Amino acid sequence: MEKMSLLDKLVDVFTTNRYLYTSSHSIETLRSKIKFLINQEEIFDFKYNLTGNLNPDDSFKLVRKLGMGRIQSWDREPITISGKLIRDGFKNTKIEMEIKPNFIFLLFSVLFGVIGIGSLISSLQTHEEQAQRIGGMFSLVFPVMWGVAWYTKNFYKAEFERALDLQQEKIPINRTVKF
Repeated sequence: MEKMSLLDKLVDVFTTNRYLYTSSHSIETLRSKIKFLINQEEIFDFKYNLTGNLNPDDSFKLVRKLGMGRIQSWDREPITISGKLIRDGFKNTKIEMEIKPNFIFLLFSVLFGVIGIGSLISSLQTHEEQAQRIGGMFSLVFPVMWGVAWYTKNFYKAEFERALDLQQEKIPINRTVKF
């Protein structure tokens, strides 16, 4: 298994990752596990914080069931998991899964990071104390947003793997930036 470089790990939280899982469960068993995720009725006492839909062609889309807030952008959820179940022989099943973070994580991180660093560089020339404070605060947005994006992406990936009883995949087979 190949290792991810530090730059790959830094950028990974903002990319859409594709994973390929192989399961010893039958496709019918995995369908029922996904239907269980979708049909959880409890409001606060649910087993997995995922919901979504399963299509007749065995493709699925899962999002967060409950959270503290909504992100107001074209993607309303902080993370979207989509994929497809593929029969692999008599008993085995392959699962193609794609996990896509909300674009707002990348946008805010880059935008506020650039504003913060620009303000700090500007304050070095002008020696303005207020510009230094503002630049410092804006510069803190990048690590905070990166941390939130990293936690969110890893939490929901692990939740998906746990719900379908899959072995954890560390390295994606493909990474792209999608808006």
